[in-house]
Amino acid sequence: MRNVSFRERMTTVQLQRWEKTRQMGRARFVLMMGGLWGVPFALLFSFLFSLATRHLMHDDLTFSKMLIFPVTVPISLLGGLVFGAWLWRGAERDYCRWKRTGECDDSDTNA
Repeated sequence: MRNVSFRERMTTVQLQRWEKTRQMGRARFVLMMGGLWGVPFALLFSFLFSLATRHLMHDDLTFSKMLIFPVTVPISLLGGLVFGAWLWRGAERDYCRWKRTGECDDSDTNA
């Protein structure tokens, strides 16, 4: 596998899109990604868990099914926040390397 240069990793269109996204700030980006990723994942996981337990246990309503959604939502949101922070860090690192400017402070790239 060849070494991919930073200019190949972020296209001009992606660079312009990231510049717009970057203006909203890291906290807002991470919170939005946490919600956009976490809530649908929690809903999907709860639905699939409900189908699986219904099929395997031949039971319509169990205590575990009633608890799965309230337990899954906070875990999924936390996972979404971690995922959002990881996305921010990677995009910001690529952006800073592309631009080669002093625009990026350490708090944005190391968080």
